Amino acid sequence: LCVGFVLFAVSKSYSFAIVDAIRIGYNKVNFLLKKACVLIVDKAEVAFTAMGNASNKDLSKAINVYDISKKIFDKVPTFISKRIIAIITDKVPIIDLVSGLKNDIVGGNKEEASDKLFVQIDGKIKSTVFEENNIKWIFWLLPLNFILVVALIIFKVA
Repeated sequence: LCVGFVLFAVSKSYSFAIVDAIRIGYNKVNFLLKKACVLIVDKAEVAFTAMGNASNKDLSKAINVYDISKKIFDKVPTFISKRIIAIITDKVPIIDLVSGLKNDIVGGNKEEASDKLFVQIDGKIKSTVFEENNIKWIFWLLPLNFILVVALIIFKVA
């Protein structure tokens, strides 16, 4: 039981360390995300002007978020870039966010739209990925381990 608790704590601590390393890397290269937002807004402008009322499906065809992210983050170390690209493509509904900025993009406010998109994407990444990552549970898990093992020893011996 004790070994099981410790192995569980070690595996969770390892995953915490990985996500924390990604957070540090993300904070160092999030200026590249601004460049990606500019490219996304440019592609969205082309899609909106060509299609008029472009649906999310049309936008996702016009804006390949994976390719844009891969192009922007190609100079970042592979370990960090792969994780950041996965987070951007899996956790953030970029096409929905771009659809919400249609008025700004069509109105010619591309800089403002890219800034808004960056703030929304950055906030979404920080709230869904990095905010959930903590090790507070370890402060009650390991003492619980100690209490359970001591209780088992007392009841087995007695």
